[in-house]
Amino acid sequence: MQICAAIKANLGIPPPNLLEIPAVTTQTEALRPHSLPPRDPKGGRPSQQVAALLAPHILDAAFEEFLDRGFDGANMDRIAATASVTKRTIYARYKSKRELLFAAIEHGVEKHVQSVVISMPHGSIRTRLLHIGREALDLSLKPEIIRLERLLQWVVDHRLRAPQEKLPIVTDSAIAMFRSVLKDADGVQWTEEDIEFLANHLCDVLILAPHNRILIRGNLANSPADKADYFRRALDLIATSLPFGID
Repeated sequence: MQICAAIKANLGIPPPNLLEIPAVTTQTEALRPHSLPPRDPKGGRPSQQVAALLAPHILDAAFEEFLDRGFDGANMDRIAATASVTKRTIYARYKSKRELLFAAIEHGVEKHVQSVVISMPHGSIRTRLLHIGREALDLSLKPEIIRLERLLQWVVDHRLRAPQEKLPIVTDSAIAMFRSVLKDADGVQWTEEDIEFLANHLCDVLILAPHNRILIRGNLANSPADKADYFRRALDLIATSLPFGID
C-alpha cells in the first residue's frame, strides 16, 4: 500500500532523545480566565473593551457551572452572579440554557486545545505527531476534561442535541492537527482518504488507547517515562508496519 511506504519514510526510528520534547509552561492570555474591568458607577452601556470580554467571561462561568453541577443542576442565576452580570445580559446572547450549554462546551474545548496548538514544536513529522499525542493524552487525563466527557455523554444519553448537531470534543481537534501535520509531509503523495484514515488511526493509538489503559484497564502507568515508552513503541510499530501481511 502507498500509505505503508509513506509511513516508513516519515516515521522512521528516531534517535533516543527524540521523545524529549521540552514541555511548554509559558502561560498565555488565551488560557487565563477572562476578567472584566470595573463597571462604570454611572451605569449605561458597557465600553467596547467590556463588551469584547463579556461573551468569553460569561462562558467561563457557565462552563464551570455545567461541569460542577451538570445541565439539570446548573442555575442561570448562579451563572449570572459568578459572571457579575444579569440574567437579562446572558439571555440577550444565548436564547436558552441549552444554547448556553453548547456554547460553553465549545468555548471550554477550544480554550484547552489551544495549549496543544500554541506549543507545537518545529521538527520532523514524528516529533510533531508525538507532541500532539502526548499533549492531547495529558489533556484528556485532566479532571476537568474527564468531567467534560461525562457531561457530553449525559447530553448524548438524554438526546439534548439534535441529530445533526455535532458536539465539539478534544479528540476532534487532535485529529485535525494530525491531519495538518501529515499534509506537510515532504515527497509524499497521500490521498485525502489515506490522510483522514491515518489521522483517525493516530488518534486511536496515541490518545484513546493509552487513555483507556490508564483510566479503565489500569495496565499503563500515568508517568512521563511509561507514556514516552508507549509512544515510542506505538510509532515504531506504525513505522515498520505490522508483523503480518495486510493487502
